[in-house]
Amino acid sequence: MSSDVPTGKDAIAAPVGVRADLTPLGFHHYSEQFLEAARTVRKYPGFSPVRYYLYCHSIELVLKAYLLAKGVSVTDLRSKSLGHNLEGVVSRANKAGLASVASVTADEWVALLRANAYYQKKGFEYFQIKQVVRTMSHTHTLPDLGVLDSLAERLGQLIRAICIEA
Repeated sequence: MSSDVPTGKDAIAAPVGVRADLTPLGFHHYSEQFLEAARTVRKYPGFSPVRYYLYCHSIELVLKAYLLAKGVSVTDLRSKSLGHNLEGVVSRANKAGLASVASVTADEWVALLRANAYYQKKGFEYFQIKQVVRTMSHTHTLPDLGVLDSLAERLGQLIRAICIEA
């Protein structure tokens, strides 16, 4: 008698829930991938909110990698004050000693604040056509992509060792 259902040592059990540890190095790795994606999308001409989103998410993740390495819980990282709030994440990272590793310059801070005005409200993800047209005609309100790129790169390089050691 044959059966399609495996028995004995060939039986496979599917877990009901899966627990995944989110490590500082894992966050750092994803940050690098978002940075690489941002650089790829940046090559396309014309306005696109995608490149802004990718740079912002890269910066958010590398800063959260730093915070994880410094003992901040994943629950805290998901809080409203840190969620997708670049200003909040930088402030919390500074309280955890980021300035001794990598300080944010005045130009970078301006770019982060400009980006955060859209990013925190998911403006780069869920935009309306009026917003896009208005943004395209007032691009001085958008952050400088070169500044975001260099900040993401520099933070990634300086925070990597901390993530490895955590």
